[in-house]
Amino acid sequence: MRELRWQHKTDNKGMSLVEIIVVIAILSLFIGSVSYSINWASGKAAEECAQKLAYNLKQARTMAMGKNSTTITVKKDEAGNIITEMKLVTDTGDAATTTSTKVGNRSVSVRFDDGSSESELGTGGVVFVFDRASGALKTLNGAEANTASPKFTVSKGSTRRTIEIVPITGRISVGK
Repeated sequence: MRELRWQHKTDNKGMSLVEIIVVIAILSLFIGSVSYSINWASGKAAEECAQKLAYNLKQARTMAMGKNSTTITVKKDEAGNIITEMKLVTDTGDAATTTSTKVGNRSVSVRFDDGSSESELGTGGVVFVFDRASGALKTLNGAEANTASPKFTVSKGSTRRTIEIVPITGRISVGK
């Protein structure tokens, strides 16, 4: 029987240029896909927060056009989460009911611009009242709503979404 022996090459000079290029290409594809996944995952929280916030504002506007008077407050809670508090008061004078909904976690940054200044959303929050007849924005933080469109800017990482409210019509839109 023949015995197999490994012979050591003495002229082995390492990897070729083609092999190095292939390894670099594979590593760059892997790093690119991982960074894309991380960016997508971090931006998902901002996208979700913006959609939930816009939905709650639209719901408050719709409810205000019904039989109940509705006030919605957008603020941060003690833990730093973004919440909405919707307060319903019936025409009969029954006790007001308040519904609190978490729309975003504390990792999401929310800024509010009322047309004159922009600031980070705080625990005091922003109070909206919509007109019962037309659905227009009636008051903002207890003062008459002006013609400037108030807007929220929701961001996390490189993802940024803007929620704009048109005061004359009360229309609420989410944009980039």
